[in-house]
Amino acid sequence: MLSDFFGILDDRQLVGNQPPAGLTQLKGDAPPSILHNDSGLFLASWGNPERIIFRRTKRYCLLICGAPRYHGGTLASICPERIDDWLEQLLATPEASLRNLRGPFALSVSAIAGHQALLAVDRIAIGTICYRRDPRQGLAFSTRIAPLIDATCSLDPQALFDYLYFHVIPSPGTVYAGIAKLEPAHYLAYESGKFTHGCYYRPNYTAAGSTTAEDLAAGLRNVLRSAVDRVYTPGTGAFLSGGLDSSTIC
Repeated sequence: MLSDFFGILDDRQLVGNQPPAGLTQLKGDAPPSILHNDSGLFLASWGNPERIIFRRTKRYCLLICGAPRYHGGTLASICPERIDDWLEQLLATPEASLRNLRGPFALSVSAIAGHQALLAVDRIAIGTICYRRDPRQGLAFSTRIAPLIDATCSLDPQALFDYLYFHVIPSPGTVYAGIAKLEPAHYLAYESGKFTHGCYYRPNYTAAGSTTAEDLAAGLRNVLRSAVDRVYTPGTGAFLSGGLDSSTIC
């Protein structure tokens, strides 16, 4: 079972006691678990709770889908006494702080007092975050687009053209106008109605020098084995399409 989260940071502080309409209309899913609902901040999750990381401190709420690694360990290895300082650093210097994270993730950090949040996805966007922003009201975000859709949404003609032409809608676009999706290795910072969008990681393609093709081939096999071993857990599977990528991994 997959896991998802949803959040609203509303500067008007009009978030009510009931889940937003988009959450209650999700078909085929169990009812969402409300994690936080106070002072204009609403957070909820649904799906497999074992795949959700939720931490609430005196100042912040951290919500993650996926399995990120931090300095070689898991986020659970950050001691409770340090988590507040780490989240404050994440909000203050997102580019430098997010570079320390590895593995797949979709992450949100929200100030409990409101007016401040950070959204981010991993380097190749295995994790997904869609969002709607409104400088007059705040920010709504979710790992799935469905909870963000309401009666005011309209289809984006450019996105429809992209889908028919490219067979995909490139990020940051989505099929709905006004709803965007974070690109790989990107973050969105929000503070008091102001939005900052940035990239925290860019691959560095450096020539390997005089390395032979045979050495590169041997190195590729070692890297593939190491990468698979690092993410493998009992019960892990792979989709085998018969193409080059999936056949190599399997």
